[in-house]
Amino acid sequence: MQKTSIFLTFLIVCLYSLVYCQPQQSVDVIVYPDGSIEATHHFIFDNETFALQVLLLGQPMYLLVVDEQGDPVPFNLTGEVLSVELLGEKELYVSYIIEDAVSEVEGIFKLALPAINGTYIVHLPNQSALLSFEPLPDLVEAENGGLRIEFSNLTHSVYIEFVVLPEEERQEGKDYMPLIFLAFLVVIATLLVWRFILQGRSEKAELTETEEEIIKFLKSRGGAAYQSEIREYLGLPTTTVWRKIKKLEELGYVITKKTRRGSLVKLKKM
Repeated sequence: MQKTSIFLTFLIVCLYSLVYCQPQQSVDVIVYPDGSIEATHHFIFDNETFALQVLLLGQPMYLLVVDEQGDPVPFNLTGEVLSVELLGEKELYVSYIIEDAVSEVEGIFKLALPAINGTYIVHLPNQSALLSFEPLPDLVEAENGGLRIEFSNLTHSVYIEFVVLPEEERQEGKDYMPLIFLAFLVVIATLLVWRFILQGRSEKAELTETEEEIIKFLKSRGGAAYQSEIREYLGLPTTTVWRKIKKLEELGYVITKKTRRGSLVKLKKM
């Protein structure tokens, strides 16, 4: 009887491992100046994967699950746990937004990410400067005025502290560089120092056609409109519109304000 019980337990464990496997993943994390992040998990499966459970990085907004063709995939969400039954998909993309994912105290931003079976690729905002991190990243490089940081082979959580240069100090630049350089020396003790020093002031990125349409629509509405109105005007998914508005806000074209009706987007006086 005892041998039968042990065998059944072993069989259940094997079946669970087969069905609810945890394949390696890469997670792209875009950090925005307002403390929100946009996360995209990418999974690649073999033929023996039938279901997937994913612990998300936080309470998601605008959750979207698609396969390698971009087609939506049904899912169940319980708290921060996502469950997906696979029907032959070879790849899966899970995208969502988390508000207030980054804490900020006296100008210092702190981001904490749980350990995963895979790789993190973190994109910090324009004019960011690293203060500390854990563990040691595989790569740190400048990217469109911001920073790109990669972590792999994770056994512990990821912690990042950084600052974002104010607008007036972006123009002066040189006055702030000694502080950044000193921070890099303290953090990495001469290792990879020169790779972390920010380049000079970057020019504003050229706007896409969609971003120009958003500005045109705002002008036609007297300089302000709700995000839902912009989405209806463009006929695009909510996450796409949200991403475009965040980029315009980061570049200094618009500001957003939370209201009971939703996010109000206003043109800044240029």
